Amino acid sequence: MQGERNQYLVEIVSKGETLNDEDKKNKSSNKYKNIITTMIMAYYNYGAELEHVKDIGSSLKALTSGYELANRELGPDHSLTINLQLGIQKLIEKKKVILTMFRINLSV
Repeated sequence: MQGERNQYLVEIVSKGETLNDEDKKNKSSNKYKNIITTMIMAYYNYGAELEHVKDIGSSLKALTSGYELANRELGPDHSLTINLQLGIQKLIEKKKVILTMFRINLSV
């Protein structure tokens, strides 16, 4: 099932390649906005799915990729950018808790 999601992400992200030079110049076009938003949402959803299966490291990578794209293309004040940033912060805190628990278990 995770392999299917990986393939879905690859297909969605690769749609960025279908933007022609004119589309890339006209960032306000609907086609450009739709493809970029779809790519960002794919990263977000993939990151959430990886978190669900407890792959925190890969989840952070997916959310970070989505955040970088959202920040660059939509700006820092866009709701997708903000939500991705919050998701990253949440995962970092979760990872700290897991590492702390792991250290405690090792010292016992």
